Amino acid sequence: MLFKWSFYISVVICIGGILYRLWPWFARRIGSDAEAFSSFRRVGDAVRALFSTVFSLRIFKLVFSFLIDVVFQWRSLRKEPFRWVMHFSIFAGFILLLLMHALENQVSRAVFSGYEPTINPFRFLRNLFGFMVMAGVAMAAYRRFADERLRALTNRADIFALALVAVIIISGFLLEASKIISPSVFDRMVSDYAFHLDDEESVMPLKAYWAAEYNVAFPGESIPGDAAMIADGFEIHMDTCHYCHAKPAWAFVSYPVSKAIRPFAGILDRISFDLILWYAHFLSCFIGLALLPFTKFFHLVSTPVSLVVRGVAGKKELSPISAVNRRSVDLDGCTHCGACSMHCSVAQVYTQIPNINILPSERLQSLRGIASGGVLPEETLRHIAIGSHICTKCNRCTDICPSGINLQDMWMASHAQLVDMGFIGPWRSVPPTEFTRKAMAGLPLEVTGNGVACIPCQRIRGYIPKQDFAACMKCKTCTNACPVVSCYDNPIESLGMVPHQIMHALNLGLVDMILDTRMMWDCTTCYLCQEHCPQGVKITDIFYGLKIMQYQRVVSEPVMLAPSGKNRPSADNLNQDDALNRLDN
Repeated sequence: MLFKWSFYISVVICIGGILYRLWPWFARRIGSDAEAFSSFRRVGDAVRALFSTVFSLRIFKLVFSFLIDVVFQWRSLRKEPFRWVMHFSIFAGFILLLLMHALENQVSRAVFSGYEPTINPFRFLRNLFGFMVMAGVAMAAYRRFADERLRALTNRADIFALALVAVIIISGFLLEASKIISPSVFDRMVSDYAFHLDDEESVMPLKAYWAAEYNVAFPGESIPGDAAMIADGFEIHMDTCHYCHAKPAWAFVSYPVSKAIRPFAGILDRISFDLILWYAHFLSCFIGLALLPFTKFFHLVSTPVSLVVRGVAGKKELSPISAVNRRSVDLDGCTHCGACSMHCSVAQVYTQIPNINILPSERLQSLRGIASGGVLPEETLRHIAIGSHICTKCNRCTDICPSGINLQDMWMASHAQLVDMGFIGPWRSVPPTEFTRKAMAGLPLEVTGNGVACIPCQRIRGYIPKQDFAACMKCKTCTNACPVVSCYDNPIESLGMVPHQIMHALNLGLVDMILDTRMMWDCTTCYLCQEHCPQGVKITDIFYGLKIMQYQRVVSEPVMLAPSGKNRPSADNLNQDDALNRLDN
């Protein structure tokens, strides 16, 4: 009764939770364009898109995407084979266990005639699928805790998910092992299927055979082990048991475990250890089922949806309302695997600016609060905005994401939304310095032996060694290779300075002038300038150091000085138009 009601309750909670989690897909708002569409209108668009796909030739693209991206996880295999083995082992092993073992009465018995869980190949396959899941969990644990960067990103939800899956699988292996050695289980089997063996003498040959060949323990009993007795037991076994029981050695995980715990069979049998494990195994499964919508297990639903939507849409630009819906789905599609943060172009900035929102996997989690319409503290929003402004929108995270999330669109939309909220870029939040105003006005500058006397010049050695840029010979190769420069008819007017000018200014010590330009912030970190430099100057890496200097200046000088020297409010406390007008004036 407990088993039945626990199952029903967990199913009801799971279904209700999934419905509860689906509604935010049409209620969240990422991007300023999301305000134009009501939730009911977005539901209608999703239903229309679903029907137009199912009842058209695009259904073939949907099926193909499901098989390639969801079942075989081609994106992970193409990008990182180790992670593919890990993900595929957990996903495939768990799904196959669900179909063949958990739903054996509905699936296995309907598909395979004469199915019994204790015969081959089903006994072997059950161990194989469980081993696949455990191997995947072990790889995931190793990947997260062996790599210092991923260890820093691992949260309680990740640990809980791995621990619950491990409990389900390990309890299953232990349950099977305890049943193999249990004399009580043997007695119940004889009572149910060999009822003609009605006395101890007639059962003894079968006990001898099962003790020798099936590893059953009979503590406190003297079981004969002579060949004749075992041969008689074999005859009885062939008449009553072999149709339902293959040798347990085929359970290549559970059988060695049963060998290990066999010396304790008497104690385990007295405390009904197999019954305890049975409850532990199934209740942990029910707990996982009930918590599926409320934990990261929900990506079993959301990630396939995200992958299929990406596969059906392809590279075609989505309509505005469809793009808004997709961003909401993508927020739940994230598995928090950390791949995007591991390959992020600006991840190294986090070592100098300890703001977790610089990393894409963490900024994506933070965006949930904004998308849900919750009131976040201004400090939290400011940290999210800093992470958004540091992001170069290089598309590397989108390309590497195994869940198919369009992170590029997510960053662009959330960036615009944050700007509308008043969190403008760092090149606008720090006004021109006194040095830059003098330089642009042609006023005399104070020069020392080390170059122009400005505070950042004294700090540059902490971020960028002089030998990194001293080899520049101003050949303009970096500027000619830069795709950002090529986007403008007058790049100096739009960007302030171009790469070769920045390198020249560094040699002259004109760091304040560099920090007031937009070139560093428009840089996409494509590394073309660095790859083409004939002198091997690490131009893109130098830009990272300069960005760090600028952010350190923002953090250390929260109150800015107007040109007159009077205190003025931080631009974070102004709306965008007021901030720009005040800076222009």
